[in-house]
Amino acid sequence: RLIRYIYVPLGGGQGGLVRRACNILLVFTFVAFWHDIKPELFAWGWLLSLFFLPEILAQHVAKREPLKSFMASHPLTASWLIAFCGACNIIMLKIANIVGYSTGVEGAALLIPALQTRQGIMFAMEYLLFMTVGVQIILFVADTRAAWAQPAPAPRPTEPESIPK
Repeated sequence: RLIRYIYVPLGGGQGGLVRRACNILLVFTFVAFWHDIKPELFAWGWLLSLFFLPEILAQHVAKREPLKSFMASHPLTASWLIAFCGACNIIMLKIANIVGYSTGVEGAALLIPALQTRQGIMFAMEYLLFMTVGVQIILFVADTRAAWAQPAPAPRPTEPESIPK
């Protein structure tokens, strides 16, 4: 309903990158306001809006011919790049949810010093690798299901054998 009654009347994804980003910001601000007027929920909505920007930018860049042809000629690299971007997106959404529904901005800020240590950096890299592999598996399963859902091609009719007289 949010899409139908708020996002689409605002213009939705039409009108360029800035307009789309502003529309997303307005929708998430409304959602935060609707649920409860708490700073954590506004931070959640604004972080989600911010974290949508890389995806919007990636969709815009992916439509351009140099990247399109590169992705088509290097499918394995493209697959891992898409999985990496998907993992980054999931992690950003998790951060926004931690801020909005768990620790708040102050609690999330406590994670920053912990991630600046050697162990924190190793954890972040391992977690990103783990998430990238997980997204790659999900994409593989989705592609496999889509391939299985397509009907098998009909057998080609054979030429009737010539009948000797």
